Amino acid sequence: AIVPGIEDPGGLVAELAGARHAYVTGMSEEPAASPGSAARTDDEATRQAYRDHEVRGGGPVIHEAELLEGPGAEGTAVLRVVTSMAEHELEDAQGRITTVPATEPIEVRLSLRWDGARWLIDAAEEQLGSAGGASD
Repeated sequence: AIVPGIEDPGGLVAELAGARHAYVTGMSEEPAASPGSAARTDDEATRQAYRDHEVRGGGPVIHEAELLEGPGAEGTAVLRVVTSMAEHELEDAQGRITTVPATEPIEVRLSLRWDGARWLIDAAEEQLGSAGGASD
């Protein structure tokens, strides 16, 4: 199988992050993480946690995206991503609404796998103390 290049890391990451957010919040039935991956396990747990809530607004914000490795012939790629979540509201089954504030940007190492048709997330590991250069 031909593994496509990643010409627009920011666009790809935004698309994947949006698809992942839609899946974990129950707006989509299409997972963005590859089967059997750490990311898929995380997503299923998050999806369960959101099961009795409706999510309004918000979603992931991609501040930076940079290709670190690949894509290689084996169909994997690694990207450095700085991301945050926009403010959103959660409504529970009783109609109570909680406002969830926006998060600070964090740096994430995103591992992707080409499944023959599209890129899927294998892992998203937060890189502690590295975002925004505030570690001094």
